[in-house]
Amino acid sequence: AGGPPGNRVLFKPVLGTDGKIITMGESPTSPSAPDPKEVIMIDTSPEAVVRRYLAVLYNERRLDLVGELIADPEIRHSPGETVSMTLAENTARLEKMLAACPVLRFEPAVVITQGDLVSVAWNGWSTQTNTETYEFAAVELFRVRDGKIVEIWNAREARGHWS
Repeated sequence: AGGPPGNRVLFKPVLGTDGKIITMGESPTSPSAPDPKEVIMIDTSPEAVVRRYLAVLYNERRLDLVGELIADPEIRHSPGETVSMTLAENTARLEKMLAACPVLRFEPAVVITQGDLVSVAWNGWSTQTNTETYEFAAVELFRVRDGKIVEIWNAREARGHWS
């Protein structure tokens, strides 16, 4: 990896004639270095990770990216309770939530970042399997380290949207 702090560099895999991935050379000038058009920069700053978490895991329903965004384990706080969740438990939690809500969307209304902490006041929309629809809002606080969410504080959402 390389690039500026807060970013990860991902390379599109290069396959040999035998179908196996060719290992990239260490030197950017070596013949096996990736084509610059094949390099993808992913912003792993705390705010970018939290925004991606909301947009990708919930809005786009991309559970294949859970391991890229959530640490294993992740600590989840709610009033009166703290739980440590494994990646498998978090994936199951998200699968259950998305199955119950064929339409589920979150949009940040206010985002404040201080160091590794990101606070988000968000608006949400949901249609559940029983066809009931809801508009709701909440505030969550996220701690991000090494490009992954390691801790979340949240409380029950309320009906309505932030104005």
